[in-house]
Amino acid sequence: TKMVWPSGLAVLYPLQINELSVWRACLAFLLLAAATIAAFRYRHRWPWYCVGWLWFLGTLVPVIGFVQIGSHAYADRYTYLPFVGLFIALGYGLRMALGDWPYGRAVLAAAVVAALTTCAWVQTSYWQNSLTLFSRAVAVTTLNHTAHNNLGNALTELGRPREAVVQYRHALRIKPDYARAHYNLGLVLPGQGKTAEAIEHYRQALRFKPDFADTHYNLGLTLQGQGKIAEAIEHYHQALKIKPEFAMAHNNLGLALQAQGEIVEAIEHYHRALRIKPDEVVVHYNLGVVLQGQGKTAEAIEHYHRTLQINPDYADAYNNLGNALQSQGKIAEAIEHYYQALRIKPDFAKAHCNLAITLQDQGRPEDAITHYQEALRIKPDSAETHNTLGIVFAKQGQLVDAARCFEQAVRLKPDFRDARDNLRKAQDLLQQKP
Repeated sequence: TKMVWPSGLAVLYPLQINELSVWRACLAFLLLAAATIAAFRYRHRWPWYCVGWLWFLGTLVPVIGFVQIGSHAYADRYTYLPFVGLFIALGYGLRMALGDWPYGRAVLAAAVVAALTTCAWVQTSYWQNSLTLFSRAVAVTTLNHTAHNNLGNALTELGRPREAVVQYRHALRIKPDYARAHYNLGLVLPGQGKTAEAIEHYRQALRFKPDFADTHYNLGLTLQGQGKIAEAIEHYHQALKIKPEFAMAHNNLGLALQAQGEIVEAIEHYHRALRIKPDEVVVHYNLGVVLQGQGKTAEAIEHYHRTLQINPDYADAYNNLGNALQSQGKIAEAIEHYYQALRIKPDFAKAHCNLAITLQDQGRPEDAITHYQEALRIKPDSAETHNTLGIVFAKQGQLVDAARCFEQAVRLKPDFRDARDNLRKAQDLLQQKP
């Protein structure tokens, strides 16, 4: 029927083994046999029918599905060439049936073209994007787990994760062992505060597809976010065993190893990631951080510069590069990089603090105070920043402001010994004043 009136078409028709029946197969075989026998019997009388039918059978054989490929039962695209044969037979047959009817062929042709143009116009509207494409597939097919999953992906890309979850769950109701849908649920559920459920879906995905490298990687990320570093490392290793050229798995394994103090091995994995993807900006940045922590400032600076070549808007890289340059005594350059970080990210509290420290060392206390105050406006619960600002106020002789800062630091962090000592000294000095 789709050949005569192309409606209800879908990008994918699911293979449903349970719906296959012997009687349907036998009926199809009998119809094919009858049509083939008729083609040979009437080949001299209706040669166009014989040619068209044999064309159809011959071109259908390679795509008929004797060997199943993929999860689809059939595909409309497989019929494009075979249907040419049927249209040959149909066209000549209609020509014979219409005989010498005046304008009959023209009227019929115009009607067919108009009808099929309308069908084509309607059908192309479903191919605008993934959302329309898979929404249509879900509407015109049944038990189509792949279409529901892909519709979920389209909704996720459009920033509609709650609707996506509905589609992924629908896919799993149809096919509970569908690893891809479990994996996709693992990706979107943490954004809804359902991290534990996401982990369970990742584990289910691996139960049904143990060699799924992306699942190992994302499960590792999620576990790492929960502080389960050892388990995360295990999954990163599994991902790399399956997919050795997985650059971001090397990068995150490096971060996890770094968190456990295994610095040498972490650096090795960062280098491996860069051998695979030399321009991966986050790897250059992470390698710069760990090298800076190892006191290898020159190498760290090199990687920060490379980070900024690839991504000139990387505020954290400017901030860390400023720290590295400051440690080398290149104060003016350090200050410029802190300012650059703040131009990109004005609410970057850490950069304000680092700039304030540098300005204070440069003998510019008023400018330092301004940046400490800005850091506290952004992050008012930083006891350390309150204490440091108090020290600057005290050096400027502004003891009331200093005491206020020390009091705030102690209130935020009662066991902050330095802040307590500084508060006591400021109060003593205030009492000594006439």
